[in-house]
Amino acid sequence: MPITPEWINKQVGFLNMRLGIYRLADGGDFFFDPTPGFYGFISQGSISALNEGIRMLADHIIAPSSPLIEEWDGSANPLTISDHDWSEQKGPPGMIHYDGPLRSRIKIAITNAHTPHFMGAILAHELTHHFLANKEIGYPDEAENERLTDFATVFLGLGKLTLNGYDPIKWSLPRAGQIITYNYQIGYLSAREIADVMCRVCAFRSMSLSDVQSNLSHSGCGHLAASQDAFVRCERRRQQEEERDARRTRRKEIWRAFVSRLCRQPNQPQPASPPPFTKNEHEETHKRVVKCIECGQKLRVPESAKAIRVSCRACGKTFVVAKLVRHAD
Repeated sequence: MPITPEWINKQVGFLNMRLGIYRLADGGDFFFDPTPGFYGFISQGSISALNEGIRMLADHIIAPSSPLIEEWDGSANPLTISDHDWSEQKGPPGMIHYDGPLRSRIKIAITNAHTPHFMGAILAHELTHHFLANKEIGYPDEAENERLTDFATVFLGLGKLTLNGYDPIKWSLPRAGQIITYNYQIGYLSAREIADVMCRVCAFRSMSLSDVQSNLSHSGCGHLAASQDAFVRCERRRQQEEERDARRTRRKEIWRAFVSRLCRQPNQPQPASPPPFTKNEHEETHKRVVKCIECGQKLRVPESAKAIRVSCRACGKTFVVAKLVRHAD
């Protein structure tokens, strides 16, 4: 079952939640660098060299302990036997047995004794099993737990080993008068899927992919370049979707505001208008009688401390009535 970006993001969140801040300041040295010298060392085929190699990996990921690799089991290396039936190779490349806290043993199939890229990937995978088991991190489903372990090789910093070692190999041998082609592959994620995980982990840790391209195989570099292109397209598509969602949300807000203005009720209470005439607080409420200067009609006007303008009801003459002056007794 191929992995998806959603699956990768889920595992990143899961391991980040369980491990917390893990080797945050390592930068470009986050991934273990499998140099030709390292591959040459572990391809000697000796158990002591493999135990020293896995201790180097354990030190790199700051594991509290490293598992013990047991002696080879079985006959001589089948790579040197011309009539070995490779179709009968049914067992896993490596098998880990847990003996208690911080203690485990690893049995590696002798088939991989002198294949350095495969051996490096097996050491990375089994050490990651040991690391996660001591942290009590895993899934109950065995297949999903194996996929998580492959994923975690990258998350812990051993991804170059699995990226180099998870490409299948193919070879042909004469058998009973015919040529038989064999295919051999290890890992639960493909090399391309490991490259996809590496792109996501580098983005998660704000690392440039140029920092992780040293000591990768030719096919590993090709997988990483293809994954980077796919990752960039996926990020661009995600940004476009976010921008489209933002524009859609903005249009909805504008439409709701327009509809709200359109449907506003016309009988909403309006502010009361001021009365046409407001008495001055200094005006008196008493009346006095004056005569129209035109026709002599008597008019009652308010007593006021200032001059006021009045209009005669009889002839319509408008004139000014002087202010009322009261004399002290």
